[in-house]
Amino acid sequence: MKLLLILMLISAAPSYGDTRYCGEPERYRDGRIMRSASVIAEFQILYPLPANLNRKDFQINHVVPLVCGGCDTVENMIWMHVKAKTCAEEYCQDRHEQVTMCPKSFHK
Repeated sequence: MKLLLILMLISAAPSYGDTRYCGEPERYRDGRIMRSASVIAEFQILYPLPANLNRKDFQINHVVPLVCGGCDTVENMIWMHVKAKTCAEEYCQDRHEQVTMCPKSFHK
C-alpha cells in the first residue's frame, strides 16, 4: 500500500511542461510563501464547498505544491479534507509534498 502511494505521488511530481508549475515561489522576508487572497476568493466562488460539508473540515490544497514551484492559481487548487492534508502520519499530503515531491532547493 505504501509503495503504491509513493509511486502515485512521484508520478504527480511537478514538471516543467505542467501549466500549474511556476518555479521558485515568491516569499516574504520571514520565508513564508506569498499567497493571493483574490485567487483564494475566486476559487471559493467558482468551486464552493457543498453546503452539507463543514468548512472547518476542509482546506484548500495546491495540486502542484507551492513549495515545489506550483502556481498560486485557481487551476492549481482543490479542496482537501484536513485529516488527509495536515495529519502527522507519513501518508499525509503535506508530509509527502515536503519529502517526496519537491526539489530541496525550494525548501526554506
